[in-house]
Amino acid sequence: MIEKDLREQLESVTSIPAFPFQIPESATLPALLYAGITDTRHSQSNQAKTNLKRRIFQVTVVTKDSLKTVELGNQIVEFFTDFSGDMGDTKVLSCIINNAHDVFNPKLKTYEKIIDLNFTIKRG
Repeated sequence: MIEKDLREQLESVTSIPAFPFQIPESATLPALLYAGITDTRHSQSNQAKTNLKRRIFQVTVVTKDSLKTVELGNQIVEFFTDFSGDMGDTKVLSCIINNAHDVFNPKLKTYEKIIDLNFTIKRG
């Protein structure tokens, strides 16, 4: 399952915990959030019977330190840019960074880097 494999890969790359959808109140920062945005069959999958699937995930780095946010975000971008290969049990054919931008959340007083990872994976 790509969600599990992505979480494990994010934690391996950054050495900080990753959570689906929201950071628990009991968690300490820095932390990562990840959520699936798109889950579709690849447009040519039906024609070529390749069983390709397109999955886009939004990953958010959340810290109290702007430089730490940049550092962790850069680690993720560097690892996943043009990534292909096995990610746990998931066969990744390609990964493209669709978007990466920095924001400050004044309500929580946190610095965040939001990164969209666009995966093409082969379904098992």
